[in-house]
Amino acid sequence: MLVGLVAGLELSLPEDAYFSVHNSPYPAHRRGAALDVYHDDAPFPFEEGRVLEVRRFTPPPGCWRREDHAILVDMGGVYAKFLHLRPRVRPGDVVEESESLGRPIMSSYLRPWSDPHYHLEILGSRVPSQRFALPIHILYDVGRPNSENVLIVEEAGERYALCRLEHGGNPAFVANGLLSAADAGIPHYQLGGTLGRRHGTVYLGNTAIGEVVLTLESSSVFRPLDFRLNGKRGGLGFY
Repeated sequence: MLVGLVAGLELSLPEDAYFSVHNSPYPAHRRGAALDVYHDDAPFPFEEGRVLEVRRFTPPPGCWRREDHAILVDMGGVYAKFLHLRPRVRPGDVVEESESLGRPIMSSYLRPWSDPHYHLEILGSRVPSQRFALPIHILYDVGRPNSENVLIVEEAGERYALCRLEHGGNPAFVANGLLSAADAGIPHYQLGGTLGRRHGTVYLGNTAIGEVVLTLESSSVFRPLDFRLNGKRGGLGFY
């Protein structure tokens, strides 16, 4: 499925993948310049590229996993950076669209509520820093947004509960009277996102949950309010 455009390149993901733009505290996600992709494989999402670097690194102190990998792919002067993969490629390999780069693993940074996923940024420089991450213009049709706030628990485990909307559709926030697909980790990441350019107060159902502080190319970022679930502090993740 075509998800977006970045630096004039089409970005495509598997039909059964889930992705998020803003459900992360990492700076590139705040700027709409990164994706987290939830899938059991990591197929290359662009037409073609050449693997420049496959590097094992040690995450910063405080991270629960002591090893992670970064993969850097050259696409003709624009570079794709992947994190949180068990690599299946080596430097010098030419990769084509849908060819596997590796197997997603649990992020070293996000535990215990995260599932295996991989992180993707498109860089305007070979230097693999989020400072050079380019904005992603989201084109994906999110389907029927639904602003109801009744959730049905589908799975419940030690780390999180997985929920769906009672009457189907995709979770949505409402801002300036318009529905937008929800893309956020609130309040724990101290920001939330909507897929759509919005302003003002953001609502989940009839409950105000934040104020828009930044409008990007195809999404908006809001500062979430503190809230409680059944009287206890908790977090909601949308992707």
